[in-house]
Amino acid sequence: MRIHLKKLHPEAKIPEYAHSFDAGMDLFTVEPFELEPGQRKSVPLGLAIEIPEGYVGLIWDKSGLSHKYGLKNFGGVIDSGYRGEIH
Repeated sequence: MRIHLKKLHPEAKIPEYAHSFDAGMDLFTVEPFELEPGQRKSVPLGLAIEIPEGYVGLIWDKSGLSHKYGLKNFGGVIDSGYRGEIH
């Protein structure tokens, strides 16, 4: 399957697999930030992604960050019709 993506920011990094056998790709932010305990932030990735019709993109926690630091995301679902910047 081919998924089209567009860099919206010159520093945007293309999602990549950390290991060849991974099920999901790692995503990267275009701006550095720190979170205080209990703080929430919408973090731009500098990318727009075209998910094919009939499919969905899912953003999940990295298990290591979630387990070690309690970092949880509120990403969720990227519908096939959404063409804006991913946060």
